[in-house]
Amino acid sequence: MTGLLPVATFRFRLRANRFKRGQLLFRVYCSVCHGRLANGEGMIVQRGLTPPPSFHLERLRNAPDAHFYEVITNGYGAMFSYSERIAPEDRWRVVAYIRALQTGVEQSPGLSDDERRTLAGLRP
Repeated sequence: MTGLLPVATFRFRLRANRFKRGQLLFRVYCSVCHGRLANGEGMIVQRGLTPPPSFHLERLRNAPDAHFYEVITNGYGAMFSYSERIAPEDRWRVVAYIRALQTGVEQSPGLSDDERRTLAGLRP
């Protein structure tokens, strides 16, 4: 890790539309390895490749937001860099979605009831 981040955490209020964008990007770029629930059981594991860590491990639940941003940017271990595929602002949206997966939508701070229902896949 380089430690050279433009910011260390989110620069915007976490709203449902930003989670939705993060969700979309997570599903496109991350879920094949990390699984749709971020549990490390993506399709690559079913194909016999080494599983990535679950984002629900205590060490990753306690990792700073910047850790995830930096891994998306620079890659880590077997994971390659997504710096040319995911724009910097969108990387933070992916991090926000990872945090939502880790804590559960019900516990995500700063969300209205309508935003929680939207994130949970229910209509407002």
